[in-house]
Amino acid sequence: MPVGEALEDLLANAPFGLYVDEPTRGCIYANETLLGIFGVDWNDFAGFGWARFVLPEDAERLQTAIAEYEEERSVISVRYRVRVESEVRWVHAHVEALLGDGGRHVGSLGVVRDVTQEENRRQNALEAQKLEAIGQLSARLAHDFNNLLTVMITGVDLITPEVGSDNGREQIAAISTAFAQARHLTGQLLTLSRARLTPLQATPLDRELGELWRLLTSTAGEAMTVDLHLGAAGSHVALGSTQLAQVAINLVSNARDAMQGQGRIAVRTYRPEPARARLEIEDTGTGMGPEQLERATEPFFTTKEVGRGSGLGLTTVRELVDMAGGHLEIDSAPGRGCTVRIDLPEVGSDVYVEKRREATTALAGSGVVLLVEDNDALRQSVGYALALAGYSVVAAANLAQGRAHLHRHRELAALVCDVLLPDGSGTELVAEARARQPELPIVTVSGFAGEDEGAATRQDRRSAFVAKPFRPREILEAILRLQ
Repeated sequence: MPVGEALEDLLANAPFGLYVDEPTRGCIYANETLLGIFGVDWNDFAGFGWARFVLPEDAERLQTAIAEYEEERSVISVRYRVRVESEVRWVHAHVEALLGDGGRHVGSLGVVRDVTQEENRRQNALEAQKLEAIGQLSARLAHDFNNLLTVMITGVDLITPEVGSDNGREQIAAISTAFAQARHLTGQLLTLSRARLTPLQATPLDRELGELWRLLTSTAGEAMTVDLHLGAAGSHVALGSTQLAQVAINLVSNARDAMQGQGRIAVRTYRPEPARARLEIEDTGTGMGPEQLERATEPFFTTKEVGRGSGLGLTTVRELVDMAGGHLEIDSAPGRGCTVRIDLPEVGSDVYVEKRREATTALAGSGVVLLVEDNDALRQSVGYALALAGYSVVAAANLAQGRAHLHRHRELAALVCDVLLPDGSGTELVAEARARQPELPIVTVSGFAGEDEGAATRQDRRSAFVAKPFRPREILEAILRLQ
């Protein structure tokens, strides 16, 4: 093979794209590799034809780089995106000037690489860093907000018996509803931060949704109709009842907003295949386009008006479904409504199931309860609630004070301890208390306890964990349940 042909073959099949352009005629040569990167033939690429495939969002940046190059004749190195049929690819171009007699610019030589995979890895790493930062901030905010919520609802519960007027009771009911909504929101933040990961639980899907039906219809609003079609009887899924409620409420809320509060929502369950259960929620709203669908589960992304949504709903659903080993799929198009399908693996009903305690008219006890909580207002309000129930309360604001009280009181009726304390972990005090008094009822509380901390409180039948924000009754019920 002649040298010229060999060189031409080498350039045509080089592992990177090569091109030569001329200032007035544009591209006058491109090898086969470069044409393959752009997914076009020479007729479409030649001259300035290649520029038609650059994404408009990147065109201005590319033009600016070219202008600087034309002025300074400096080497440019730029990344931009090109559309190849329905696919978008990232390319990296390294361009150097070709100079003629007297330094006259006669053209350019460019080396182009397809860096799509490299760019995707970089974007994924940036997304992971962003999510981690958002998660840490979310967990911190949720922790502080949960303390405030607990103080407020504790105060409301304590003054409720003193309220005699109908108007006063209506206001109390409104505050309680707002508390439930706020608790739901902080739960979303904690799920987003992965700060509230719970051990595997098995919840009967149909039974739980049947019990949630009234809450779902209330969430949808008076002008909406919620149809419930339950076809997965006996199917248990790996979500706690609270987590399943988060999933259902978020999806119904999104469906309601998509229909501007008027229309019909269908909630269905069935088994698409053995050992799997499916929850499907369908609306007849405005639907979403491809770009919205692609971003639908991103944190804080929302198509709603400012003030109408946090952008956490579908993110929370996705995180919970992922934790349960399931799969989420969204089927939607503009004007065609939206259907969200969630496939979950079935689990045996013998897996730990979240137990519920029927409300009783009175919760009372006796003996000394050691309460360890660093938030002053929360410590005071919970202590007051325990005292009203008949307990003698000794309170501590940190781990050191808690240890001092533990050694001073040989026999306790219960220990109520925050997991995170200014001078250490509450689990240290829990371990010391358990060693001294093996049958002591211990209730740990936290605004964002992680899996290890939460699991540590469930190691024996005398321990329980209550997530903030909580109502005083939840602490009292936990103590009595453990006695």
